[in-house]
Amino acid sequence: MISDKQNMLEQKAFAKINLILEVLNKRPDNYHNIFTLMHKISLYDTITVLPYSENISVECDVNLGISQEENIVYKAAKALLEYTNTDKTAQIKIQKKIPIGAGLGGGSSNAATTLKLLNQYWKLNLSMSSLHKIAIKLGSDVPFFLENYPKWVYGKGEFCEILDLIRKVNGRLEYYYSSRKIIIVYPKIHINTGLAYQKLNRDIEDTAINYDTHTEKIMKYENMFEYKKDISSMFFKNMMINDFEEIIFDEYPEIAEIYKDLKKASRGKARLTGSGSSVFGLFGNIKKAKNIQIQLKQKYKEENKDYKVYLGKLIP
Repeated sequence: MISDKQNMLEQKAFAKINLILEVLNKRPDNYHNIFTLMHKISLYDTITVLPYSENISVECDVNLGISQEENIVYKAAKALLEYTNTDKTAQIKIQKKIPIGAGLGGGSSNAATTLKLLNQYWKLNLSMSSLHKIAIKLGSDVPFFLENYPKWVYGKGEFCEILDLIRKVNGRLEYYYSSRKIIIVYPKIHINTGLAYQKLNRDIEDTAINYDTHTEKIMKYENMFEYKKDISSMFFKNMMINDFEEIIFDEYPEIAEIYKDLKKASRGKARLTGSGSSVFGLFGNIKKAKNIQIQLKQKYKEENKDYKVYLGKLIP
């Protein structure tokens, strides 16, 4: 929800997880073609837009170790001005809760939220299609974050289709997936996404991608989901993969250990998200999820491991 108080706009920028992530091939443009099921979660940053008399100003409440011009939020604002050929100003503030380099999409979410807020703040009246064109130039994950629905994302990220588990019942949107509680463990390791893709060492292929390319694959998954309120551990283990897990677990044994902890606690429904370093486990019962969170916090404290253990939920 967008808050508007005295010429100020504010919105939550939610993090994401990847329930499925396949990296198919490297493209001639140095991006990769992927196939992923992305889902927003309740962990979020907050983006605030305020009046400003000079150009664009971006402030963050934590030190990101980069200049303002390198911040993807600044790049989003500039890209919007360039696309509309306008000269506007704004002060943009970022309150960070999503850890950096954790595979949770914090930067991409911030960029997409900034595009939406400034479109409203500057009264540009751009369509979602126009915002999508700007978003894909900022980063592969950015288009996904323009809307809240869980989506199949493929190509380099420019193709997004809403997951067919959402139904309108008596005028209300209902989401047929019961394992909606989530625990995320972040070991405070920053993983460079670009380097992680390089280590996959995918072949370069000039493969055409369009809306029909992955229809069969999407239908295969959705037919399995159709009459299930939950995803079985066996299905999660065999079908819901992340191609980064092998290389990340080999390079970072501590992340592999976290995965083992969450896999056991969630009865097999655990995955690395993105290229890491965060690992998530899914739970259908909030009481159990809270107990697991407490147990993991105590375990890591006793082992002198300064890990963050988040408890949240999936956002339909």
